Amino acid sequence: MKFIGQSIDKRWFVSTGVIAITYEVVAYLIEHFNWNQGRARAVMLVIVLIATLILLRLPPRRALATTPIALSRRVLIAACAIALSLHLIHFIEFFHKPHLFDIATTTISAGEAIRSGQNPYQLPINPEPTLPQGSLNYNGYKYLPMMAVVYLPLSAVLGERGVLVTNLLLDLAVTGLVFQLTRRAGTHETSGLFAVLLYLMPLMVPRQLFHKGVTDLAAVVPLLVALLYLERKPSLAGLCVGLSISTKLLPGILFIPCCLPQKNPPKLRWWYAVGVVLGLLPTLVFLVWSPIDLFSNALLFNTQRPIDSTSWLFELPSFISWFIRVGFAAMILGVAAYVWFNKPTLIMRCGLGAICILATILSGPIVHSNYQLWWLPLLAILVERAAFGK
Repeated sequence: MKFIGQSIDKRWFVSTGVIAITYEVVAYLIEHFNWNQGRARAVMLVIVLIATLILLRLPPRRALATTPIALSRRVLIAACAIALSLHLIHFIEFFHKPHLFDIATTTISAGEAIRSGQNPYQLPINPEPTLPQGSLNYNGYKYLPMMAVVYLPLSAVLGERGVLVTNLLLDLAVTGLVFQLTRRAGTHETSGLFAVLLYLMPLMVPRQLFHKGVTDLAAVVPLLVALLYLERKPSLAGLCVGLSISTKLLPGILFIPCCLPQKNPPKLRWWYAVGVVLGLLPTLVFLVWSPIDLFSNALLFNTQRPIDSTSWLFELPSFISWFIRVGFAAMILGVAAYVWFNKPTLIMRCGLGAICILATILSGPIVHSNYQLWWLPLLAILVERAAFGK
């Protein structure tokens, strides 16, 4: 095959295209299998989980050496530009007429409450009349305080459009971080562009960010920053993990073990722990202010949510749910033990983080589409390694 006077390895080009298309198809099916299709969605997520385990054991390909890097870069830049333009088109479409779901609208309300000096966990921001109240309050804000803080500056000026602009900035941040993480993992610029393409391709991402206004990337961006700076600045990595948890309990809490620095010298882990504590300070402020309200809305509420039809556990006996949760909890503990006693590479940490996320999603009572934004950037990095190697 000749193109611009250069010879290209056809097999590499075709197989890389197949990888990208397969990635897109899997992401599309996971989004498509939604309400009343929890078992089909679970099958796809299990496939992703198994693929993640395989990717971590798969030796990287070496075929890029036979493919002109300059040509590959041009092709990938063009593909990334097209994929990014689709994100921008979705943003522009809904910027003129926002159609935000309760995730975003309650976040705007919580931000306004904080700005006025009120406690969003004590106000009826997100009422839950179906849950027993008693001494507990389930009517307040359902996320942790940094979520409202992240969206407050632009939503205070632009209202609902501010949420979409913030999501666009977070989307661009994830794009840049995926590129930087891929390069930090020891691969070259061209492979970084392929990882970016994999993240940008699934239209589930712009649909969730700009159609529904989901806020999950506010918790994902700090985790990617933590992975990027873990080896050089463990205190900054810990701070980012803590801030992610102070934004949304999951997936941040899963990355406490995944981002744990190597044990020698021991001071690295101490600095990491200090950073995590500092990142949790916003949550601790509200915990001191109204512990019952924060606990019931942001923590206990998630354990009280009924299983819906997006989960494969829907209408199954409760003992099966508990059995599955115990099994996946053991898997996450195994990941924590592995990181504690070993020195995993950056790629391994990305894979372990994706495994913890997928295990948590599969064992949860709800498996909504916005949760898929937690693992998509991580899997893009892993798939890139399998396609390009070092």
